[in-house]
Amino acid sequence: VLWPDYPPASFDESPVNNLSVVVKLVYHKFSMLLSGDIEEEGQQQLVDEEAPLASVVFKVPHHGSIDALNQEFLEQVKPQIAVISVGGGNEFGHPSKKFLHTLESMGTRVLRTDLEGDIMLKTDGYRVEVFSGR
Repeated sequence: VLWPDYPPASFDESPVNNLSVVVKLVYHKFSMLLSGDIEEEGQQQLVDEEAPLASVVFKVPHHGSIDALNQEFLEQVKPQIAVISVGGGNEFGHPSKKFLHTLESMGTRVLRTDLEGDIMLKTDGYRVEVFSGR
């Protein structure tokens, strides 16, 4: 568990999304960063703390909202695959075009539940296979 610190240092001042649990799973050479709904401020704190963020797979925070885009954080994660959990035609316009462009410009493969349905990843710790519901 990389985040939050316990007890949260700034609960009263921080958006509730920044109290999302951020977990890094590691199995041999495979790693996956699950980022909940953490926003820019929380991401920056992880960067400042030099948390071990680099991961093969990155579950994008807050459905790819523009509020969850922190360039320095993304550069630390350096994902090969990004998974965005988002409903189709949602009223918030998630994921943001800017977030998608940023991921794609990094050479990251983007998987979205609104386009691909359920997404399942399978790994032996060295390679990862992607399966989707559509």
